[in-house]
Amino acid sequence: MTTVSPAFVGAQESPWTTKPVRIDRSKQNYERLPPPDSTAEKREAEERLFVKRLPQQITMEDSATFRAGGKSYILAGIKPVPADRICASDTGSRWPCGRAATLFAGRLLSRQLLRCALAVQEGEGIRLSDCEIGQKNVQAEIVANGHAFASPASKDLNAAMEKARQTRKGVWRDKACFKQGGNC
Repeated sequence: MTTVSPAFVGAQESPWTTKPVRIDRSKQNYERLPPPDSTAEKREAEERLFVKRLPQQITMEDSATFRAGGKSYILAGIKPVPADRICASDTGSRWPCGRAATLFAGRLLSRQLLRCALAVQEGEGIRLSDCEIGQKNVQAEIVANGHAFASPASKDLNAAMEKARQTRKGVWRDKACFKQGGNC
């Protein structure tokens, strides 16, 4: 059933036309809305999203902190392995696990398009969370390979860290870290 508006009940002509009609916009008083991508909305979206192609040469301070273009960035949700950390295996052999973690993160990030869901400016740098390179979650990749520790709040990262611990990857080959559950 079709309902007809009372305004058109007594109208002589149809509201629709089959011929082109010239419209005089000066006689129209419609409310004008801003375009969907207004400047304020764009700025707010840009504040929530960080997208940057990283240069080939980035300076890694540890497995979660890097410098590029004169700015310092921190990957949120993970606790880095210090770059100067030396690990020891069960057999007593020693290796620079902190340097290995730093190199792994540097290779992962170098020359990549980094896309993060949140970018917050802090005193020591820009804190980035939920970072992706292509389809890979950067923080999960670093943690899953044993080159950083997950923050307690992240269930996904904690699952990746536990898997790395069970398979003794990265820093988890260190007997002290393995026995102390990452408090090394």
